[in-house]
Amino acid sequence: MSKNMTENQPLNAAYDHTGFVTQDIEASASFWCRAFGLTATDPIERGAPWVEGMTGVIGARLRIMHLTAPGIHLEFISFLAPKGGDKPPEATALATGHVCLRVPDPAAALERLFALGGQPEGRVTEITEGGLAGRHGVYLRDPGGVLIELLEDPSLTEISG
Repeated sequence: MSKNMTENQPLNAAYDHTGFVTQDIEASASFWCRAFGLTATDPIERGAPWVEGMTGVIGARLRIMHLTAPGIHLEFISFLAPKGGDKPPEATALATGHVCLRVPDPAAALERLFALGGQPEGRVTEITEGGLAGRHGVYLRDPGGVLIELLEDPSLTEISG
């Protein structure tokens, strides 16, 4: 441990991005760009020894795309080697994460996202407890299996056209 750090001090850290493993980074990127207006980088491949060392995955070779918008930075990763599973984890699986986005109307957003390749997970439901009581929310998955939570935010307005 550094001389300047004790166990009781928090790390000096800043948020950078959230990454998700998907089988088809192009399909995932297309969905997120079309649905939410994110901008994608060109895919890149990584397979140097540092990738194995950093990830702890023996023989790791990856394809990566970064998607950004103001306040959002997502990374989609496809393992070329070794191949992983072909089914996303259950929503209850340990360490499963999700992206939560506020939208003016979760039901309308869900309809549009299904048309773009999103997959059902839950149903639009009224929240009945806590600070969000009275609002609506729903979970769905992107084409690569990433969980998305849509949370009603009445302060936002629909974009027409």
